[in-house]
Amino acid sequence: MAPSVDLARRGTPLGATSALYLGYALESIFDADPTGSRALRRNGRPLQGGERVRVEGLAETLEHLALAGTDAFYRGELAQKLGEDLRARGSHLTPEDLAAFRVNDAPHWRSRSVAGLSPPIRRLPSEERPSRRCSPWRRMEHLDS
Repeated sequence: MAPSVDLARRGTPLGATSALYLGYALESIFDADPTGSRALRRNGRPLQGGERVRVEGLAETLEHLALAGTDAFYRGELAQKLGEDLRARGSHLTPEDLAAFRVNDAPHWRSRSVAGLSPPIRRLPSEERPSRRCSPWRRMEHLDS
């Protein structure tokens, strides 16, 4: 986790394509969140390509997860705070949804262990579950051949 904490502290350079998109979407999308707005602006103007994006509190959150374990993100105090913050912003995601989340482990792919979300990810555990789940790993099998 140490490299991620370091990167969060230093910030990551904004790519040229992301900077172009930011010019279109900053006010309509990212300014809705004060933290995002502050991370993506310098002196009131949108970041330019190559400038560093630093999200306040991210390094500290990653350090907390490194000490407490990733379970803290889904079931701990951090999950409660995240759920409350999302609810205050009108999200339907709840702390119970976070607690119910399980990572889907995939078989090794190109000598690497892969884990991720299975589509459809547009439904929350608190919503009605789809009757049939789709696995992204079946679609990736052809890449090993």
